[in-house]
Amino acid sequence: MKSCPVPPPRRSATAAFTLIELMVSVAVLSLLMVLVFQMLDETQKTWSRAKGMISSFKDARDGFEAMNRNVSQATLNTYIGYDTAGTTTAIPKKFARKSELHFVCGPASELIESSEGRTRFTHCIFFQAPLGYQTFATRSSQSNRKDQYGELDSLLNGWGYYVEYSSDKVDRPQFLSTLSPPVTERSRFRLMEFRQPAEATTIYQYKLEDNRPTQDEKIWEWFRSRKFGIDHPANNDPLGSPGDIRTTRALADNIIALIISPRLAENDIAAGEENTTDFKFREATDISPDYIYDSRRFHSKTDDRAKYSRHQVPPVLRVTMVAIDEVDASRYAAQNPGPAVPKYAPTESDWFKDVKNYGKDLEKLAESLTAVGIRHRIFTSNIRMREGNFQRL
Repeated sequence: MKSCPVPPPRRSATAAFTLIELMVSVAVLSLLMVLVFQMLDETQKTWSRAKGMISSFKDARDGFEAMNRNVSQATLNTYIGYDTAGTTTAIPKKFARKSELHFVCGPASELIESSEGRTRFTHCIFFQAPLGYQTFATRSSQSNRKDQYGELDSLLNGWGYYVEYSSDKVDRPQFLSTLSPPVTERSRFRLMEFRQPAEATTIYQYKLEDNRPTQDEKIWEWFRSRKFGIDHPANNDPLGSPGDIRTTRALADNIIALIISPRLAENDIAAGEENTTDFKFREATDISPDYIYDSRRFHSKTDDRAKYSRHQVPPVLRVTMVAIDEVDASRYAAQNPGPAVPKYAPTESDWFKDVKNYGKDLEKLAESLTAVGIRHRIFTSNIRMREGNFQRL
């Protein structure tokens, strides 16, 4: 019998993608990758914006905390003395609060003036405090520091804060001006700190007297003058002269508003409602309808608030500061070149002049910033003043 040959085993058919299936798979994979990359890009942008905002507002937050810390130490060193006002003899008939120091806050347009290249607005505050700041620029060397002041770290200083729009040419390192091409000056809103050194304190030089209609210019001369005041020549000259003492510095950039409201504490409100009829404490905790509080504004016989502010600091200060983002400020400056103050700034005369409109003014300012695409942040705190022991006499 003839055997039949056995055929070789047949290979099994191998499954494979068709060209259409491959094209569909590649399209789906590409779509997924695009979506993933978009999500990663948005996440990176969000993280970068958040990091930028944190970094941008960090200086503002640090400046705000430093300002609050120093303001809370404001002192008038008030004492009770004889009051000879209205008497024809040297024999006093009553006692009164007295002080040789000064505390004042209010709209910058009334308390200080804008100087050349420096526009100042919203509010400002000036006071004395034992901060111990001293300089030695007027001495030939610093070797005699201990002989002059020892370790006196609580010496009295004149101090203050205000907002201005100005160039950074005074605050920048000098080598930037020698580069080729030189780095362009940058104008920004800045929170300025006024520091009058202990050896240059001028408040005692003016000998402000009680109970006379002293002109405001003399009352405020100790911080407004060109002699160790905010307009001292050294504050505007980046090079200065040997021995000059600069009394101002930029504490934080991109601060467009500073609002200060003197207020009463809760126990002061209760006492006012019970014992006072000529001043309506029950309407609000604010004690300065026009934001002005001056410890020496008591010569006006028609202003009932004078008897409460005379030679004493307010019990509480509500301090509000508005900061804007540096990236947005730079973009706006590039799109709107020129030396003029940006239009979103609260430079109008009716901004923050009436405490009843405090909320409305803040809302209007926020709307103006949002309208031009500028991110901002509002810092607010109520400072309990260390010497804010509210008394009536």
